[in-house]
Amino acid sequence: KRCSLGDRYFMSVRKRKWQTSKGEYKEAWQVDYTDQAGNRHSKQFTRKKDADAWLTRARFEIVSGVHTPDSQSVTVAEAGALWIARAEANDLERSTLKQYEEHKRLHIDPYLGTVKLSRLTTVRIEQYLDVLLATRSRAMAKKVLRSLTMILSEARRRGLIAQNVARDIKIKGNSRDKSVTDIPSNEEIRQILNAASDDERAL
Repeated sequence: KRCSLGDRYFMSVRKRKWQTSKGEYKEAWQVDYTDQAGNRHSKQFTRKKDADAWLTRARFEIVSGVHTPDSQSVTVAEAGALWIARAEANDLERSTLKQYEEHKRLHIDPYLGTVKLSRLTTVRIEQYLDVLLATRSRAMAKKVLRSLTMILSEARRRGLIAQNVARDIKIKGNSRDKSVTDIPSNEEIRQILNAASDDERAL
């Protein structure tokens, strides 16, 4: 499968077969493409449908000029550090900064810290939430998800990702939690509104 997006961009999906040093035969689906800067990259998948799905998303990002190759992508932990740095620059209250740092250090980095933003998907975050809900209270899981959403919002503002894949993910309420009111801070409300505004402008 080949796709040409004008003279500048080129993409293709091909089946690759090889023999390992142990004599084992392997095969995979390889995507070859050029990014918006004209640099060539390749990415490998076990299944063709995964390669095609990734190619569809990458095509949109490249044409929009916001694609980030895996080799140049920062990790969730690095993006979180940038988010904390901006919160400090905005002179947030010490208690708010402490809460953000704890969310990152105790609840996000141990599970997603090494994942590159270019590989972070909605499915990956849903799987992460399953772990959170199984090991933390629902109220804490909601707060951590909110922090992760803000991390990705800040990364998007910096041009490190094309979209915030956590934006539409929600944790449903539980009747046992009705007595607990989870109220976002003023800074969280501001960042959530900014993220929504950024996404609307991107449509």
